[in-house]
Amino acid sequence: MGSAATPVAHDVPGPTPDAARERVGDFELVRRIGSGGMGEVWLGRHVVSGTLGAVKRLALRGRRRELMAAYFAREGRAVARLAHPHIVPLIAFGDDFLVTAYVDGGDLARRLHTPMAPAEALRLARQIADALVHAHARGVIHRDVKPSNILVDARGNAFLADFGLAGISDEADEVRRGAGTPWFMAPEQRLPEPSATAAPAEAGATTTAGPRPTTTTGEHRDDDDDTPVGPAADQYALGRTLLEMLAGGRVPVDRDAALAELPAHLPAALRALITRATALAPDDRFPSMAALADALAAVDVAGAAAPRRHAPERRDPAPFGWLAGAHATTGDGPGLTRADYRLRDLAAAGLLPAEGVADILARAGLIDVGFAVWGAHDRLGAITAAPALARASDVVILLHGWGHTRDVWAQIARAVCRDNAQAIVLAPDVHGFGETRFVRTPTRAQAAMTGLARAIDDWRRLLGVATIPTAMVGHSMAGMALLTVDDDVAGLHVSRIAITPSIASRVPALRRQFRRQALLADTLGRIGPIRRAVVHAFLARTQPHRHLVSEAVELLAAQTAAMPGATSARIARALGQDEPAVGRQRRIAVVIGLDDPLMPPPRIDAALAEIGVPPEHVLRLPDGGHFPHVESAAHPEWSARNAHDLARLIDAMLVTASERSGAGSDSPVALGSTVPVSSTVPA
Repeated sequence: MGSAATPVAHDVPGPTPDAARERVGDFELVRRIGSGGMGEVWLGRHVVSGTLGAVKRLALRGRRRELMAAYFAREGRAVARLAHPHIVPLIAFGDDFLVTAYVDGGDLARRLHTPMAPAEALRLARQIADALVHAHARGVIHRDVKPSNILVDARGNAFLADFGLAGISDEADEVRRGAGTPWFMAPEQRLPEPSATAAPAEAGATTTAGPRPTTTTGEHRDDDDDTPVGPAADQYALGRTLLEMLAGGRVPVDRDAALAELPAHLPAALRALITRATALAPDDRFPSMAALADALAAVDVAGAAAPRRHAPERRDPAPFGWLAGAHATTGDGPGLTRADYRLRDLAAAGLLPAEGVADILARAGLIDVGFAVWGAHDRLGAITAAPALARASDVVILLHGWGHTRDVWAQIARAVCRDNAQAIVLAPDVHGFGETRFVRTPTRAQAAMTGLARAIDDWRRLLGVATIPTAMVGHSMAGMALLTVDDDVAGLHVSRIAITPSIASRVPALRRQFRRQALLADTLGRIGPIRRAVVHAFLARTQPHRHLVSEAVELLAAQTAAMPGATSARIARALGQDEPAVGRQRRIAVVIGLDDPLMPPPRIDAALAEIGVPPEHVLRLPDGGHFPHVESAAHPEWSARNAHDLARLIDAMLVTASERSGAGSDSPVALGSTVPVSSTVPA
């Protein structure tokens, strides 16, 4: 039996008085944390007790809503019978909603993007096996056990969820044979093989067939096989889930081919256990889920390493040949590689079209664009080879703010790749800094934040990554650039995170500050030695930078001083004048530092309200000032915690970018259950 666990609870500040939120039952909706075949899941807060819950509600219309409502009600009745530390408990349910405890974590399918040690895999499998022992003893058969229906909290404990297809012993079974997820479905649960012309079900997708056909006497009959879909079906599905955990990813449907994917170093007893649990005939499996749980407990895999296995290629690698053109490659932590590039080098080597590179640079007014790529080579293969991007599940683009370079993102990039080994991170130097310098004083259009947003969009399209689900993260100036576009312009597969964005056009005091900086740059900034002296004097007495490590302050000073005064002035004026877009801003999160002296929460709250960013999309970090992603000298613990929280937020926003169904582009952003609510729910 796994260690007992309960979903983590948090004390969450209540909403501001003017932040009216929708209510479902006795819960007000805080933010959406996912969607599925039956509807949406929201983080909710009880209006009296403040208890957090995951509120699942139907979001369908017409006949399909009626069909799904039956499964929805079945889930409520099934979970109401159960009380186990590894089953997500039911809090309340109604005709078109149910509320379960909130689990602060993601699902196992997302967790498996990063290979898992066998000891962790067995521990999670034991917890779910124990949960199923409890369910079976109370007449409930889950019938859809799979990684996406297993939640893993921040402490590494597993919770079985989603009983919408459950079989309940003393109820008529209205769920037809064949409903479930083909990849994990026991043979006795499947329909007969489809004809050669039938389209195969997508791997991992749940099929929710309609009610089972009945005889004229009203008795239910099986479609083609009298073998009952009993507890052994859950055992088979858990065995398949454990197979994926141990193999490090998706395995073939064929049982023997799947077993061949297991790493050679696993003990024979574990292989025998999985072979038995996934036997084709129910009678050949363990006699009960309790017997399987005991067998799991008896296997010793202490010290066994996580599987080293490349993720499968998801797309044609041909567009990503430019990865071979890195001018520098370095190891950047266990299993991680960083590679650095320049657009002109790639064009000269014939790895990118020279005409396309020239057009992009001319439009942006840039000499070149330098950028870095981070990735987990154990999972994606050599980062300097095209298959790395063909295998990547997601892309994260990190955009620095004023006076920095791509190097400022190293800690965040490592955290992202550590937590999601199938993500690849790209970080360019932007807007006149680092290796991305302007040819001359930029035009007003080039200096504008809309110009920065357009240049980044051109660059990612040139690299061929525009169709991959992407989270774009921008700090300060770049965060403002991300706000100059709405969801429709950003694209369906793009979500955005603006970290302490400088919305100066909506904050008079900050607008005046940028105007003064522009005037100073236009006068004293034209003379190099004076410019450098003024920059160092300014930074020495400016509050936003005081807590940063000396290397970060020196980089900020050097990059600011290296920029010609006329260029600095033009960008500063643009920062004071550029307006954020007023449109659909649903696939965006805005991160506020509670102690940010440039954009204190009252100022940015008002600015975001004016442009239509919903309050549930605004997340607060308790410290870090204007630079929550940069290492702090005074409080290094800030840096570690903020890097962890930002990496989890990025992964949650990647889930949003990956969503292809549900409520569509008008749906609220899925900030994800992976975001630590104690520091991010709006106060």
